[in-house]
Amino acid sequence: MGTLEGLPRPTSRVVSAWIGGLLKGGIIGVSVYLPWGEGAGAQGRQILMQLGESLYTSGKPIVIGGDFNSTADEIRGLGILEKFGGVIVQPGQPTCRVGKEWRTIDFFIVSGGLVPAV
Repeated sequence: MGTLEGLPRPTSRVVSAWIGGLLKGGIIGVSVYLPWGEGAGAQGRQILMQLGESLYTSGKPIVIGGDFNSTADEIRGLGILEKFGGVIVQPGQPTCRVGKEWRTIDFFIVSGGLVPAV
Protein backbone atom coordinates (compact mmCIF):
# COMPACT_ATOMS: atom_id res chain seq x y z
CA MET A 1 0.00 0.00 0.00
CA GLY A 2 1.07 3.51 -0.53
CA THR A 3 -0.06 7.01 -1.20
CA LEU A 4 -1.23 8.64 -4.39
CA GLU A 5 -1.35 12.37 -4.86
CA GLY A 6 -4.88 13.72 -4.75
CA LEU A 7 -6.36 11.05 -2.46
CA PRO A 8 -8.46 12.37 0.41
CA ARG A 9 -6.55 12.87 3.63
CA PRO A 10 -7.54 10.44 6.39
CA THR A 11 -10.34 11.67 8.63
CA SER A 12 -12.56 10.02 11.19
CA ARG A 13 -14.96 9.24 8.29
CA VAL A 14 -12.73 8.33 5.32
CA VAL A 15 -9.42 6.51 4.93
CA SER A 16 -7.92 5.75 1.52
CA ALA A 17 -4.81 4.09 0.14
CA TRP A 18 -3.27 3.17 -3.18
CA ILE A 19 -2.87 -0.62 -3.39
CA GLY A 20 -0.28 -1.55 -5.99
CA GLY A 21 -0.44 -5.34 -5.99
CA LEU A 22 -3.93 -6.27 -7.19
CA LEU A 23 -4.01 -4.89 -10.74
CA LYS A 24 -1.42 -3.43 -13.06
CA GLY A 25 -1.24 0.23 -12.09
CA GLY A 26 -2.92 -0.48 -8.75
CA ILE A 27 -6.32 0.41 -7.32
CA ILE A 28 -7.56 2.87 -4.76
CA GLY A 29 -9.06 1.30 -1.65
CA VAL A 30 -11.31 3.44 0.53
CA SER A 31 -13.08 2.83 3.83
CA VAL A 32 -16.05 5.10 4.59
CA TYR A 33 -18.17 5.52 7.71
CA LEU A 34 -21.01 7.99 7.28
CA PRO A 35 -22.75 9.56 10.28
CA TRP A 36 -25.16 7.28 12.11
CA GLY A 37 -28.74 8.46 11.88
CA GLU A 38 -27.89 10.80 9.01
CA GLY A 39 -26.18 8.66 6.37
CA ALA A 40 -26.70 10.42 3.04
CA GLY A 41 -27.84 13.61 4.75
CA ALA A 42 -25.97 16.91 4.46
CA GLN A 43 -22.68 15.83 6.07
CA GLY A 44 -22.66 12.40 4.40
CA ARG A 45 -23.46 13.90 1.02
CA GLN A 46 -20.60 16.40 1.39
CA ILE A 47 -18.17 13.62 2.33
CA LEU A 48 -19.19 11.51 -0.65
CA MET A 49 -19.16 14.40 -3.12
CA GLN A 50 -15.62 15.39 -2.07
CA LEU A 51 -14.56 11.75 -2.24
CA GLY A 52 -16.11 11.37 -5.70
CA GLU A 53 -14.22 14.40 -7.01
CA SER A 54 -10.90 13.08 -5.65
CA LEU A 55 -11.47 9.61 -7.07
CA TYR A 56 -12.52 10.92 -10.47
CA THR A 57 -9.32 12.89 -10.87
CA SER A 58 -7.16 9.88 -9.91
CA GLY A 59 -8.20 7.86 -12.97
CA LYS A 60 -7.54 4.62 -11.04
CA PRO A 61 -9.93 1.70 -10.41
CA ILE A 62 -11.71 2.09 -7.08
CA VAL A 63 -13.05 -0.13 -4.30
CA ILE A 64 -14.96 1.66 -1.53
CA GLY A 65 -16.16 -0.40 1.42
CA GLY A 66 -18.42 1.36 3.79
CA ASP A 67 -20.92 1.62 6.54
CA PHE A 68 -22.93 4.18 4.65
CA ASN A 69 -25.78 4.31 7.18
CA SER A 70 -27.93 4.67 4.06
CA THR A 71 -29.41 2.23 1.60
CA ALA A 72 -27.93 1.74 -1.86
CA ASP A 73 -30.91 3.59 -3.36
CA GLU A 74 -30.26 6.58 -1.10
CA ILE A 75 -26.62 6.67 -2.21
CA ARG A 76 -27.59 6.29 -5.88
CA GLY A 77 -29.91 9.28 -5.44
CA LEU A 78 -26.95 11.53 -4.59
CA GLY A 79 -25.54 11.27 -8.10
CA ILE A 80 -21.96 10.59 -7.01
CA LEU A 81 -21.64 7.21 -8.72
CA GLU A 82 -21.68 8.85 -12.12
CA LYS A 83 -18.69 11.00 -11.15
CA PHE A 84 -16.31 8.04 -11.32
CA GLY A 85 -18.27 5.20 -12.91
CA GLY A 86 -19.10 3.55 -9.59
CA VAL A 87 -21.37 0.53 -9.21
CA ILE A 88 -22.86 -0.60 -5.91
CA VAL A 89 -22.22 -4.21 -4.90
CA GLN A 90 -24.16 -5.35 -1.86
CA PRO A 91 -24.88 -8.57 0.01
CA GLY A 92 -28.14 -10.40 -0.50
CA GLN A 93 -29.05 -10.06 3.18
CA PRO A 94 -29.64 -7.01 5.39
CA THR A 95 -26.66 -5.78 7.40
CA CYS A 96 -28.33 -3.73 10.14
CA ARG A 97 -31.40 -3.90 12.34
CA VAL A 98 -32.95 -0.83 13.90
CA GLY A 99 -35.98 -1.72 15.98
CA LYS A 100 -37.97 -4.16 13.87
CA GLU A 101 -36.63 -2.90 10.54
CA TRP A 102 -33.78 -4.62 8.69
CA ARG A 103 -31.75 -2.62 6.16
CA THR A 104 -28.68 -3.09 4.01
CA ILE A 105 -26.46 -0.11 4.80
CA ASP A 106 -23.03 -1.76 4.54
CA PHE A 107 -21.82 -2.43 1.00
CA PHE A 108 -19.18 -1.69 -1.61
CA ILE A 109 -18.91 0.79 -4.45
CA VAL A 110 -16.52 -0.37 -7.16
CA SER A 111 -15.40 0.92 -10.54
CA GLY A 112 -17.62 -0.51 -13.27
CA GLY A 113 -14.68 -2.38 -14.81
CA LEU A 114 -14.13 -4.30 -11.57
CA VAL A 115 -17.69 -5.65 -11.29
CA PRO A 116 -16.95 -8.95 -13.15
CA ALA A 117 -14.20 -9.67 -10.59
CA VAL A 118 -16.52 -9.23 -7.59
